[in-house]
Amino acid sequence: QQQQQLVQGGNGSSLTTAARKKKIRLGWFVSDDFFQPCRAGKRAVRLAKEALEATGKYELVELKLDMFTNGWEAVRLYYNILTAEGQMRSYVEGLEGEPLISAYWKLYVASSLPDWMRPAVGLVLYLLGEERMRFMVKGFRREGLPTREYWQYCKELQVYQEAWVRMLQAQDLEGFLCPGVALPAFPHGLSQSVESSCSYTFFLNLLHFPAGMVPVTRVREDEACYPLDEVP
Repeated sequence: QQQQQLVQGGNGSSLTTAARKKKIRLGWFVSDDFFQPCRAGKRAVRLAKEALEATGKYELVELKLDMFTNGWEAVRLYYNILTAEGQMRSYVEGLEGEPLISAYWKLYVASSLPDWMRPAVGLVLYLLGEERMRFMVKGFRREGLPTREYWQYCKELQVYQEAWVRMLQAQDLEGFLCPGVALPAFPHGLSQSVESSCSYTFFLNLLHFPAGMVPVTRVREDEACYPLDEVP
């Protein structure tokens, strides 16, 4: 790979003319396929993309996530590894006797279900159309994971990380834009019902990539509801 060369100037080091003209390549996507972002969220990503392109310093490339890099795979790994010990033991023990806040109550109930009951609960959720909730409940274990199965998930996490790195390297990308969360700020207490909309933060935790979030726009009145064909 050709390395950028520095030249010494009177005011310190500066990049050569050729290096300065080379645009920084960034990827972008509006959906991880697990939770469809609201219209304002999609618009915000596109606005950020256009603002970067307008500077003349960046080249934006749309990313196509596949089954090895999308949100479904991220959520599967995130919950299976996070809850491997069973029944959210570290969460509860870390509180040192304080009660669990209501935002975590549904997760705690899901983690406390007897493992033999999960297939039946999963079937009910499937029939109700709650595919994401079924997917998440399946990932919990009341009694925890056997060590061998836990290490298998750790290996699959490594495969997931490598798939993302390959995707970025193949297109010579130095970063990417995406929604921070699929929804605008939640009303107080609602997070326990829409936790799956945070899948965009799950995959960044799995990848250990540095990330930041900036405000880009405001939700318009005509974006307050999902179109019928985009309801998550």
